[in-house]
Amino acid sequence: MRGRERNRRAGFGLTAIAMTSIGLIVAWDAYAQQSISAGSWTGGTRYSETGTFDYCYISSNTPSGRSITFVVSATNAWLLFFSDPDWRLNKDDNFDSTLSIDNVPLTNGKVLAITDNQVGTGIPNEAIVFDRLRSGHVVTLALPWGTFKFSLNGSTKALKAADECRTKHAAPVSLNTEHELAATLTASVAANRRGT
Repeated sequence: MRGRERNRRAGFGLTAIAMTSIGLIVAWDAYAQQSISAGSWTGGTRYSETGTFDYCYISSNTPSGRSITFVVSATNAWLLFFSDPDWRLNKDDNFDSTLSIDNVPLTNGKVLAITDNQVGTGIPNEAIVFDRLRSGHVVTLALPWGTFKFSLNGSTKALKAADECRTKHAAPVSLNTEHELAATLTASVAANRRGT
């Protein structure tokens, strides 16, 4: 395996950021502030109890109850969640997994049981990965107890909607802060010129 390919494959799984963020996903509806949609994909924003933006999420659900969810945090960390109502998992257990898109392997890694029927993993923020998620038709998740397929129909619009949501809600430097900083710097320069 070439070095670049090995590094990309190692990028999937439960990174420190993902492990921290995954715990927030369980109650994503508890603090949802605004809904987003893209075709059949729906989701929203999640803010903490203190009003700080945490993440945007967008999901696609099947009539059988199976779902795939993309999550992007305020810091632009991406997570991918899968759920199936027939799974019976122990929360916080992790499992070896293989992700494929249109029967072409993408990665081997770990997924973490978030609830009794949901697993999650981190996604490397790399163009090649997102190109495959956008252009693919089906993502296959192979777990120790079976292989599960999830449709990527509409994923291009869903990923764009989630990223636009993050861009809109992540805390940039506010205009007031910029003006205050500029005023402070201007006063400081003026004081230095006067020698005070």
